Amino acid sequence: MQEIAGAAENYGITVYAVPEDNTSKTCARHDCEIERQPRELAKCPFGHAVHADLNVAMNILKGLAGRCRSA
Repeated sequence: MQEIAGAAENYGITVYAVPEDNTSKTCARHDCEIERQPRELAKCPFGHAVHADLNVAMNILKGLAGRCRSA
């Protein structure tokens, strides 16, 4: 990771480390605990379902957005 970050920064690309903790257990839309379903679905108690990988990606993006604003 440090090598990738170093190479990116050599090209002027800022690199942020985003913690992945609980990104698969939390709904990206409502920040509540989700239930994993068969076929990689994440089902929110508020009634919607999303592919688990997409939910994780959106949670990581939210974490990154929070860091970019404070940097």
